[in-house]
Amino acid sequence: MTDTFFWYDLETTGTDSQLDRIVQFAGQRTDEALNPIGAPINFYIKPSWDTLFHPEAALVTGISPRDLDREGLSELEGLTKIYECFSEPGTCVVGYNSFKFDDEFIRQGFYRNFFDPYGREWQHGNSRWDLIQLARFAYALRPDGIRWPETASGRPSFKLEDLAEANGLLHEQAHDALSDIHATIGLAKQLQRSQPKLFDYHYKMRRKHAVLDALYPLGKQAVLLTGGYGPATDRTLVPVLPLMPHPVNANSLLCIDLRVDPSTYLDLSAERLIDRFMKFEQNTGEYRLLHQVQINRCPPFAPISTLPEKMQSQLSWQVDDLAGFVKKIQSTPKLHPLLSEAMSAESRPTSDDVDCQLYSGGFVSAVDQQQFARARQWVNGGQSVVFTEERLNELFFRFRARHDATGLVPEEHSRWIDFLRRRWINEDRLLVRYQLTLSCQSEDPTNRLLAELIDRLQRQAASAAISLD
Repeated sequence: MTDTFFWYDLETTGTDSQLDRIVQFAGQRTDEALNPIGAPINFYIKPSWDTLFHPEAALVTGISPRDLDREGLSELEGLTKIYECFSEPGTCVVGYNSFKFDDEFIRQGFYRNFFDPYGREWQHGNSRWDLIQLARFAYALRPDGIRWPETASGRPSFKLEDLAEANGLLHEQAHDALSDIHATIGLAKQLQRSQPKLFDYHYKMRRKHAVLDALYPLGKQAVLLTGGYGPATDRTLVPVLPLMPHPVNANSLLCIDLRVDPSTYLDLSAERLIDRFMKFEQNTGEYRLLHQVQINRCPPFAPISTLPEKMQSQLSWQVDDLAGFVKKIQSTPKLHPLLSEAMSAESRPTSDDVDCQLYSGGFVSAVDQQQFARARQWVNGGQSVVFTEERLNELFFRFRARHDATGLVPEEHSRWIDFLRRRWINEDRLLVRYQLTLSCQSEDPTNRLLAELIDRLQRQAASAAISLD
């Protein structure tokens, strides 16, 4: 089996992965030397009727609802194609800032359309990676070979369009999915060429066991954490001590910031100590003491020995202090039980809306998961109950309504309209979106795209008997 990269990018109706939808998907498969395999893939997806377009997102992408109605695949058709691309054995799926954005839209879309949301990330030798993590890693420790643009405030900019422009990479149209793919691959080639050892090291970190091998045994030695955790004056580097697994989230490690002398807080009472660890106010000037790092998101860790000597004198913290700080933490056994209790009691966001229960609703049973393929085939079949879990039955009803509302019997149609009213009236979601779109149109009255969005919102409101006055 030959491993390949599958580079991808999305354009969406907004930034909420639970309520917004994918409208464009682009991808390109390459070998590990970043040579293209086959032609690029590029298609549009038509959002279902319950989706409210955000005008600012639409203005960025330039993708109109009428064009999507005319050219777009259904969400099921689009996600089926995506699932097939991602699930080819030996595939490492890569995006740019994809862990926080694109991958969340993919997971939510798979969940909503009865595909395994996680299997493609690890089954059959597959994996996922995020190039922005490598870019941040390179800036922090091995900056040579890349031009690093800065924001107006002097911080490095890791926006793809800024890096593409600074480094002369092909990026014909920012926020077009296919153009973003070309720019991402171009940046990857430059990173691979200029810093091949760093490229290979971080590529290995896409596997959880490689991360754990690098960090275990926990609580023993300091490491560098990169990727925006620290100030630009420190090249975003933060020395941390990986202390313990998160007591609830198996994919998370708790790390203590070693820029702060532990003697300034370890003698606090248990209540005040936990308060210092758990609460962080941006405007106090204090460092955040606790970092939660996801081991399944290619965390940008590096040994202290990788820090170039010429950088050490430029940092706000001293490398020579770290060993002593680690010993002080090791000599405080109360930290583990205190943090375990505090993190276990930490509240987790929940929702009564089944569309928003991918994470809070628990894992799907093997019995119900076996029904996923049949559920996708029954989209037009009038079947109402196929799962043992009620959450999935409600999700299945919405799945059918989104793909073929005309096939609903009268009682189901009324239920669908009730659902639309609840979703759109909640927090005045539809009215607020309508007013925002009108405001955008007042600044650009001849914009055809905004006129289309207003027309769609008016028709959505009428379909659910919602007043826009």
